[in-house]
Amino acid sequence: MSTMRTALALWLAAVALSASAAAPAPMLAPSAWLASLGETVLAPRYVRLHPAAGAPAAAADARCRGATDPATVLAAWRDASRALRQVSALPFGPALSSRVLRRIDFWPTRPKLIGAGIRRFSADPSDTARIGLPARGLPAIEALVFDAAGRPASLPRKSCDYLVWLATDVAQVLEPMPEAYRAWVAGLRAEEAPDEGALLVEALNILIGSTESFRLKYVDKPAERGLEAADAWRSGATTAHLKAYADGLAQALLGDADHRGFYDFLRGLGHLALAGRLTASVGAVSTALDHLPQPLSAARVETTQARLRALSEALLTLQRLLAEDVADALEVAVGFGESDGD
Repeated sequence: MSTMRTALALWLAAVALSASAAAPAPMLAPSAWLASLGETVLAPRYVRLHPAAGAPAAAADARCRGATDPATVLAAWRDASRALRQVSALPFGPALSSRVLRRIDFWPTRPKLIGAGIRRFSADPSDTARIGLPARGLPAIEALVFDAAGRPASLPRKSCDYLVWLATDVAQVLEPMPEAYRAWVAGLRAEEAPDEGALLVEALNILIGSTESFRLKYVDKPAERGLEAADAWRSGATTAHLKAYADGLAQALLGDADHRGFYDFLRGLGHLALAGRLTASVGAVSTALDHLPQPLSAARVETTQARLRALSEALLTLQRLLAEDVADALEVAVGFGESDGD
């Protein structure tokens, strides 16, 4: 047995003894949990996201030449943005190291800076380095292709050219990601695997930070400021986006028939009560999401705000479970950091 494997065995044994005299489920190393998530969820989702993110470019180019209906561009954006939301809650591995999500998903976008980006691109299409993140990515595409009523926006030639570049840029940024995740999974399963304790600390902090970002950015803002502070409000896709984000969190936390989740890791260490509370808490988030109107504007403002606040409370309960009870039980220091955008 290699030195790394010996260290892994000792780490797992020490944690297991501190958690329970006899674990009622198979032990699961953090590397095995993350490798399962990467192989069955993250890599396939990035494989789907890459062509989906590039589709608005072709659709926009065709529309600008009068060769397709405006609805084609809107549908292409909806498909790409939902695929993005399914991974945006999971900045593990290559997404964290490359900061790819910040590059393609800066939100809220800045319409004034998009206008400046259009003018800069029109003056010199090769001068894109100074076009900042708030004027890039899929949220910026939404701001171009939908008007405030969710209808196809007017697209002058300069806006069309910028739109095609935006979608092409997103696709280029995403191109290396499927292979990067395959390599990440291989590294997690290699003989000289990364330090398991460090993996656990990073992964739990990512989950806590992602839950907080979900609550503060995507739920509390529209609850406090109104629908125009919501993600994807122009396209009427806010509820669908929230559910896609929550699905990503649930995939990492609970797993499913095809892969293991953090739930399985807790059970393997004997933390049955915590695993049960995790399942209940994720279920409460799902229930709160099911009570949201689709689209949000379909209900009275007071009703929508009340339901968003209920979702926020469910997310806060989940965040506290992870940041306090789970972190204490696993002796993990909580120090999650930044969120993308504002």
